[in-house]
Amino acid sequence: MINSRKHQLVVVVILACICSLAFGTEPNCTKPEPEFQINNQKQNLIGMTTQTRNLLKATHVAVVYIGHKQNFPDFSSPGVIKLIVSTSAGKALSPEQIALLQASGIVRIGKFGADLNNHYHFRVYGVNEKETHKTIEAFLEVLTDEANSERQVYLNELDDLEKMYDEAKKKIPDKEAELAEVEAKYQKVYKSRMPYAGEGAAIDAARKNMSELKKDLDGLMIKFAEMRAKLQALDEALKSLKTKEKESSPEGRQILTKAINRYELMMIDLTIEIKAAEAKRSMTERLFAVESNFCNLYREKNQLSSQLRDLRKNLEGIPDDIRGFEEELMDPDRLPPAVFQNKVTIYPVKLDD
Repeated sequence: MINSRKHQLVVVVILACICSLAFGTEPNCTKPEPEFQINNQKQNLIGMTTQTRNLLKATHVAVVYIGHKQNFPDFSSPGVIKLIVSTSAGKALSPEQIALLQASGIVRIGKFGADLNNHYHFRVYGVNEKETHKTIEAFLEVLTDEANSERQVYLNELDDLEKMYDEAKKKIPDKEAELAEVEAKYQKVYKSRMPYAGEGAAIDAARKNMSELKKDLDGLMIKFAEMRAKLQALDEALKSLKTKEKESSPEGRQILTKAINRYELMMIDLTIEIKAAEAKRSMTERLFAVESNFCNLYREKNQLSSQLRDLRKNLEGIPDDIRGFEEELMDPDRLPPAVFQNKVTIYPVKLDD
């Protein structure tokens, strides 16, 4: 009978979580709302010294059995006590109850027999019945928040996986079309080169050609700088000679005219040389662009193939990952704490004789 009730409780909690997800509300499971019972049979102190009880006026103890969880925080640590006090129920605790809680913590006794399988025994002391009740509420709130925080990690992973899956479904057709277009361009260029030598050899040759053409372009840039400097020097010298020619005597003007003619011929020759170098540079740049285009198509083809492979892998593998996370979410250990028989019993504490 007890096992049947425990099973029913687990089913109810799971259904509550599923319904909250199905209706698009916050994916958190709610805090247990157990029935509180009062039992006037006085309890011995367990997990608290008589000195502490007398000093802090502990008069009641709540006994509760918590299931689902395997690992619990240290409910005597200051950090966890601070969490309890900061809950909505904990904020209503009296200073005397907080002092008692800080001194005694929440006592975990251990695991009990078959009827309480996977349920742990906790004892919460209070300065009166009402404060004990509120402390249990705060205790259950902390356990629920902790469970929901752990659930949120899985829910975030699920959300990311679902987005990846939707993204893969949307992107695969576009990537397939993009790859087909790039593949067609690549094959056209590849077949015009040296397909007989194999793709690797063709790419290696293209990269080698690019390296040599880059050196040629660098050399031409240096040559251009030199020729332009010469052209500028000739132009400045020519202007100077023409100025002097106007100011010279007939005899001097005749000598300067010859010099001017010679400089003008040198400028014509240098301009022709620059034009030829520009033509060579233009041709070299076109050749470089051809090799670069082939290498870029090769790289783009491989990148698209890799991206498409990853997207298809996601599309195939993500559903299994999603099912795995969904199963983890429905595991009782991922659910908020289950209160055994949904009951908490509050007892008076035995006083010293």
